[in-house]
Amino acid sequence: IINLVLFALAYVFSISDGFGFLLLVKEDADRSLLRMATIDDLTGLPNRAAFMRQGEACRRLCQRTGQPVALILMDIDHFKQVNDTFGHAAGDAVLTAVGATLRGLVRDIDVLGRLGGEEFAAVLPGSSPAQAALVAERVRQTLADVRPSHQDREIRFTASFGIADLGREGHLDQALSLADTALYRAKSQGRNQVVVEPPP
Repeated sequence: IINLVLFALAYVFSISDGFGFLLLVKEDADRSLLRMATIDDLTGLPNRAAFMRQGEACRRLCQRTGQPVALILMDIDHFKQVNDTFGHAAGDAVLTAVGATLRGLVRDIDVLGRLGGEEFAAVLPGSSPAQAALVAERVRQTLADVRPSHQDREIRFTASFGIADLGREGHLDQALSLADTALYRAKSQGRNQVVVEPPP
C-alpha cells in the first residue's frame, strides 16, 4: 500500500511539473508573440499599429487634462540611395542608429514608433508645436552627425521633419496627414529641415 501511495504521489507530482513547464513555455511564447506584434525588431521601437494605439491614447489623455500635445513625423532623406549605394544591410544600420538616437533624445512619456520603411513618428504630450519643433531640430542636428558604419565605410545621412498640433486635430490619423503635408514641404524646400503645419 505504501508503495502504491508513493507511486501515486510521484505520478501526481510529475503531472503537475509537466503542466507547470507547459504553462511557462506558453507564457514565454505569448510574450514573444506580443513583442512580434507590437515591436519593430530592427529598431526596437513600437511598430505602426502599436504607435497608433499608444499615440491615440496619449492624445485623448491630453485632451481630457487640457494639455497641449504635438506630433513629429520624420523621414530619412534619400534612403533609397543608401540602400542602392551601400546595400540593404547598410540601410538597416542606418535605421538601427535612428532608433537608438530617437530613444536617447526624447522623454520616457513620449510615444515613439517606426511607421514603416524610413518613416518614424513621435507624440509629445505637454508640448506645443513650437516646442516639438525644437525637439525635432535637436534630433535633426544629432542625426546629421551620426555615422553608422558598414564594412568599414561610414554612412552619412540626414532627415526631414513635419510637425502638427495633435491637440487641435480630432484623431491621430488627421494629425498624421497634416504632419505629412509639413514633411512634404520640408522635402520640397531642400530636405534636412523641420517644418510646422500650419506655419506658426
